[in-house]
Amino acid sequence: MSSIGPMGQESPQSITPVMIESLRQTKPWVRLFSVLGFIAVGLMVVAALLMMVGAGIGGMFGRQSGLGAVGGILIGGVYLLFALLYIFPSLFLSRYASGIAEMLRDNAVRGMENALAAQRSFWRFVGILTTVMLCIYAVVLVVVIVGAIIAAVSR
Repeated sequence: MSSIGPMGQESPQSITPVMIESLRQTKPWVRLFSVLGFIAVGLMVVAALLMMVGAGIGGMFGRQSGLGAVGGILIGGVYLLFALLYIFPSLFLSRYASGIAEMLRDNAVRGMENALAAQRSFWRFVGILTTVMLCIYAVVLVVVIVGAIIAAVSR
């Protein structure tokens, strides 16, 4: 059954069995990717700390190679930045799975609302991050092309 909502649109009155079954089948996959995301964040933090400590120790003993101690610390910092970025989608997916679990456990609309809000946050974050990354790629591509042209002309 449905009724006409305030915007003249049809609005559902209940969660259907098909919706419940779809979410029941989706929940384990959402939880899996959430856990994998948190594991990846943990591994990135460990790798970042190892790089930073290793670079610092190498710098103390004068065993600098490649980028040196500062470079190792900078790369470790980049890893920490990526870990920070990865934690948000993992958190949103975890909230999405928890909302599904709440809806399945209590058969409550509130669980569905929580799940959908977390899903919306996940996709908003991923969309913004993707847009930012595409812009960065475009800028890098332009810089590489201009650099190649300048290098070719200066020969």
